Amino acid sequence: MKRFLVVLAASSLLLSGCSSTPTPDVKATVQAAVEAAVEAAVEATRAAEPTATPTIEPTDTPEPTDTPVPPTPAMITGDPQSFVLTLADMLPGFSVDPDGTLATSNEYIAEQDDNPSEALAQIEECGRTSGYMSTFERASLQAMLGGTFLIRNWISMLETPEGAYTYLENAVNDYKADAEEDGYSWDVFSVPSLGDETVGLEVSGMEFGELGEGTIFRVMFREQNVVAGVVTSGMTGIAGPDDAIDLSLIVASRVQSAEEVTPVAQQSPTKAEVLEATATPQSHPTLAPIPSQPVKPVTLRGTGRTATDPIVLPASVSVAEISHDGESNFAVWVYRGTDEDLLINTIGPYNGRLPLFGEEQVVFDIDADGRWTVKIEPIGSQASPSFSGRGDDVSGLFDPPQMLTYEISHDGESNFAVWLHCAGGSDLIENEIGPVSGSAIVKFEEAPCLWEVTADGDWGLIPRQ
Repeated sequence: MKRFLVVLAASSLLLSGCSSTPTPDVKATVQAAVEAAVEAAVEATRAAEPTATPTIEPTDTPEPTDTPVPPTPAMITGDPQSFVLTLADMLPGFSVDPDGTLATSNEYIAEQDDNPSEALAQIEECGRTSGYMSTFERASLQAMLGGTFLIRNWISMLETPEGAYTYLENAVNDYKADAEEDGYSWDVFSVPSLGDETVGLEVSGMEFGELGEGTIFRVMFREQNVVAGVVTSGMTGIAGPDDAIDLSLIVASRVQSAEEVTPVAQQSPTKAEVLEATATPQSHPTLAPIPSQPVKPVTLRGTGRTATDPIVLPASVSVAEISHDGESNFAVWVYRGTDEDLLINTIGPYNGRLPLFGEEQVVFDIDADGRWTVKIEPIGSQASPSFSGRGDDVSGLFDPPQMLTYEISHDGESNFAVWLHCAGGSDLIENEIGPVSGSAIVKFEEAPCLWEVTADGDWGLIPRQ
């Protein structure tokens, strides 16, 4: 801590000397120290999501706020990305760390452990199905003096509440054991109840580069079959747990607002099953699954929060063109019986196209502050596997080759995700934050196929000639 104070005193002197602007060499020295501290904090939270490998006895674990109850049939569903923190939730001066913002597969989580194969087996034993992580940082001396300079949030979806409880318990064990192994101190801090169980864990004594000693605050909670964590890093004596607690309240409100559904024996067909049904027994696709008589598009219009009347989707693969002219939150859920999917969750005006699979009856639940429109019609076909556009969009069905090299580009600032749906299965081809410029080899499954793109800018999926 003494070294930290000396460095801060020297930095303050350099920044407030005879000239209000330090020399380039001094700027570089200070910025290098700051960047080193941020990198050290990033490394300290690299395994910010648990690997589900308990390393100490549960009796040493900070006790959750409530005794776990037997799992109930109700489950929280939805896209884990819809629960995580976004840049709009951040304090001033933060920016997205694209390397730490991504969908987290079980394999990705296991790779952070010293024994990936054992970790993967225990993650799968808990029943983890999906997850997402977002990371934000502000790398400046002012940020160091202001408190928190690194924030990481992760979400894990599990098959059962019982598996989620075990996952949370293992996470606390892991973090304590890692702290003790590295010679750091840990302690429990008070956190408001955020779900079925809530734990706050502080780890101190970490070296954040030349700026000195740092502290990490972790808030973790379970709500039904969802486990979430918010991790904040700052300099010891300056940063406190308040940011981690406040941000965890935001995450908890999103998780708790998600609908709970009861699994039923008869599930809706998968995307692959629906697409496979459009092909002949010889797997030659019917690229334009258009009824013998033209189908009039189904158009829904309204203003503000609305649950629509039930409608029947017009084809086995349909396209929903959705628009909104409001300024606040705009979210669209589609219900198939008790199953739900979050189609859109954004702020302000929206105009995009998304695929809908199946011909069953559906209901849309729309949260908006302005006028909105949902227009649904059967998907068409296209001759080429090339696809480009702006914002959220879906291609027509096409008959793919076996393999192509694609040039992939995006000039937006938010999430850019590219899904390839074929009768043989679905693949996530790209999932990045911000601009993208690169290439990838794409292997196509059984025809027919279609592209689904999530973006906020112009983008292209162009086969290399």
